Amino acid sequence: MSTFLSIIIPAYNEEQRLPATLEQAYQFLSAQSYSFEVLIVENGSRDRTFEIAKDFSAQHPAFRVIKETNRGKGLAVKRGMLEAVGDYRFIG
Repeated sequence: MSTFLSIIIPAYNEEQRLPATLEQAYQFLSAQSYSFEVLIVENGSRDRTFEIAKDFSAQHPAFRVIKETNRGKGLAVKRGMLEAVGDYRFIG
């Protein structure tokens, strides 16, 4: 079965907001009837954004964290779009 929806979340220094955001996305998407994936694209954060995303992804198989070494939201969005496999792709 193919993935219906891909959500790309660019994340830079989001240590404070990311846990609640990921939990809300998980709760909402899990209640839907379609398949999904969530790609968290971290790019150069100076806080624990990557570790938080990695830990959450380890507990939730539909979530995946990508570490983009080049900084900038545009690069993070592009990387997420290129790695997404959903029929529909949305930037969060």
